Amino acid sequence: MSTSQAIKCAVFWDIENVPVPKGTIPTDFVKKIRRLISDNSWLETNFFIVCDVLNFDRAGALRHLHLDGLTIIHVPLNVKNAADDKIKELLTRFVDDAGDSNVSVILLTGDADFASTSRTLKRRNNVTIYLIHNDNAAKCLIESVDKAFHVNNFAIINSKPYTNRKPYKAPLCYDPWLVRVTGHPQNVRSALIAFDFKKVAQERNGKFVENQRGVAIWLSFNSKSDAIAIANKLNGLSYRGHTLSTSIEESRLTINRDRPTLNQIALEVDKENTRSRQRNPSSESIVAPCCCLL
Repeated sequence: MSTSQAIKCAVFWDIENVPVPKGTIPTDFVKKIRRLISDNSWLETNFFIVCDVLNFDRAGALRHLHLDGLTIIHVPLNVKNAADDKIKELLTRFVDDAGDSNVSVILLTGDADFASTSRTLKRRNNVTIYLIHNDNAAKCLIESVDKAFHVNNFAIINSKPYTNRKPYKAPLCYDPWLVRVTGHPQNVRSALIAFDFKKVAQERNGKFVENQRGVAIWLSFNSKSDAIAIANKLNGLSYRGHTLSTSIEESRLTINRDRPTLNQIALEVDKENTRSRQRNPSSESIVAPCCCLL
């Protein structure tokens, strides 16, 4: 396997400003965005959704997106421009951390306030900005980016319902960093895939964790720099006639140890609802008292 140096990419999504197109399953929508990333041979390092978790009217969609490896960040609905300010903060931090390195950004918004931010970052840093916007997107915003797409370009109207889908879930792992590998052939024996990718992981003191058939291969690393190095090596690589794509995720057992994730909150609520129904079959379901904060 030969080394392939990829440009890092981060996605910033104001989901209340640019919702998933009607009739499209959110996880399918995310797949099309990730296909845009892989088509450009970029390396996904972050995929943020910013919204008011407690008041979002499609909480089930957030759970599925959380399982798809997206980072859900809560901002209060009653604070003016809270989502915009948080995205600008995350976006600026990502670009500044890259320094002189080329990076790419996919921004999902239609707010004109981002036009000046976009122009400033492009003038000051080596950044490529793609925009996915709604019908009401400001012209100045569209003109400030390298390429703009209407959100309906990512619609998949014939999506299957949630009940027939099983979103992927990162394996439980005590190493803090995971590399998710997709695009591998499905007709190769698991033992052979494990042998090949174990050798690659060991080049940077990593481990082969799991081959989720039809979903992803998972490698774990104790160091983020090691994870990035292997992700760069595998991203865009031809493996047994198939082109691999990679992304980096934090382990579910180490991320935000002192703060529950959206999925953990949902699990605790489900447990409490079950106990409540056992005590009183007619009792109402409770609402999560807290949420995931960055």
